[in-house]
Amino acid sequence: MSEKKAIHKFKAGDVFDERYILEKLMGSGGFADVWKAKDKDTNSSIALKIYTNLDDDGINDLASEYTRMQNLNHTNILKADYFARWGNIPYLVMKVCEGGSLSKKVGCIDDTELMHVIQDIAEGLTYLHQNKIVHQDIKPANILVDTRGDKPIYVLSDFGISSKTKTRLSHSVNINSKNQGTSMTEAYAPPEKFSSKREDRKPDRKGDIFSFGISLYELACGNLPFDDLSTGRELLHSDVEVDFSEIKNEKLKRIIQLCMQPDKDSRPSAAELLNMVKSENMPEDKKVTGHGKHTVRVRDNKNNTTKLFWFLLSLVIFGGGLYCLINKKNFKEGNDSEESESYVQKVDTFTINGIRLEMIRIPGGSFKMGSNDGDANEKPVQNRQVSSFYLSKYEVTQKLWFVIMNTNPSTVINDNYPVNNVSWDDCQLFIQKLNALTGRNFRLPTETEWEYASKAKLKPEGGIETVGYKYSGTSTDLSDYAWYSVNSGGKIHAVGSKKPNDFGLYDMSGNVIEWCQDIYTNYSTGSPEIGKDERVLRGGFYGSDASSVKSTSRGSCPYNQAMEPFGFRLCLQ
Repeated sequence: MSEKKAIHKFKAGDVFDERYILEKLMGSGGFADVWKAKDKDTNSSIALKIYTNLDDDGINDLASEYTRMQNLNHTNILKADYFARWGNIPYLVMKVCEGGSLSKKVGCIDDTELMHVIQDIAEGLTYLHQNKIVHQDIKPANILVDTRGDKPIYVLSDFGISSKTKTRLSHSVNINSKNQGTSMTEAYAPPEKFSSKREDRKPDRKGDIFSFGISLYELACGNLPFDDLSTGRELLHSDVEVDFSEIKNEKLKRIIQLCMQPDKDSRPSAAELLNMVKSENMPEDKKVTGHGKHTVRVRDNKNNTTKLFWFLLSLVIFGGGLYCLINKKNFKEGNDSEESESYVQKVDTFTINGIRLEMIRIPGGSFKMGSNDGDANEKPVQNRQVSSFYLSKYEVTQKLWFVIMNTNPSTVINDNYPVNNVSWDDCQLFIQKLNALTGRNFRLPTETEWEYASKAKLKPEGGIETVGYKYSGTSTDLSDYAWYSVNSGGKIHAVGSKKPNDFGLYDMSGNVIEWCQDIYTNYSTGSPEIGKDERVLRGGFYGSDASSVKSTSRGSCPYNQAMEPFGFRLCLQ
């Protein structure tokens, strides 16, 4: 709670409700005072939150809201032990947090402690949001410090009060509810709160994330982004840029940057925020536009090449060395004339700064490409010959992308998820840097190589069927092999969590749709469509229906277009 004039005229030494000896005023807000007090009945220290006077209806509304919170129990939220009234004064009895609130630490909290704050509050927020509770008023004054253990624990307070009840409380202390929002909440409120559309102003979880981001910014920098002006309002109505240059810790800066995105759909969930803190990867560092005209970004004039150089050098000096181990003994160049009479899986492993990249040898052979039963762009079926090559066992993961690029463009941050939201051009830049690092010639697979590897069906007596499976690894039990619309829940999943196909490749069907090297052409003519310069996408994605994750299904997009479902895997001749 902020340092404001107390609502009530109580003083230290007064006995409240004939039981609680008031010892110290810990804070005052718009409609309540918080006192440290001694419970005469139990001789224990407690915190009393003493609200402004209310009529019976107001007290009953407040009581019912706190009754709804009684089943909540989490280390990082501060709930009331019980609710009571003394005459027309409602109050809460709570655990006392001797460390006070983080409002006392604005501008004087170190990066390590601030990362601890993020983890604790993300834990608490995840729990609240899972229980369908939106906090609506996150700010440093509502983050308390419990210092009773070996290390401080940060807890969220003042959650669960509806807007209706807050308005009633505000009116009770003769504060106009609109102005009260400015003094208590508006500085931390998200842009959508100031929208002209009523449906946009409805409190939701992503609003909590924005408020937490603003709170973190204030704690780190010692001030709000635009001083006394509401950041949310400024981002909605003005063409402004938030200056993050005072935040030197890159991971901290990027987390705050993501939380403060003007477009709420670009903000992480509380659970995703928690994953970012725990992950060794850094969150994405890229320009993000909100509401069509506003930008929140890090002001940094260093070019990406310089950043990558210093990142790699720092790993050599401090991280045990950046290294690339290549199993050259087993690595064999492809042979154009090789046919697979009997298949034995061969895997070569590259290790890049501790991140494994497994490449599976795909033997050369012939097969029937396309499907006469499929969409028009899958016809006609053609006989194709393929030389042997290597294909990555998994879709390229976020942790591998980060080691090479020092960025993460993905929409959901998780080390073991495939990198997503990448264009064909992005993939080429990644491959260029990977090749410079390894001395190899990685590339995207051709469309022919991709389909051959995807539909592989091994014969019981040895060799490979020329027609193959309908999907990658199966013609019937799709849910065992692929994340698609039926089982994905509309989201990306960790690589390798379904069954592999007969070559040992995972997620060729579903999860993320994969870029191929080729320009998209018409099978009948072998030529690109007039006026189009698009690259091939294969395999469907987590939101595709079954017909779109077939091994023969084809898609395409301009080479410079990045979209959420787009990912890739690596090929090596």
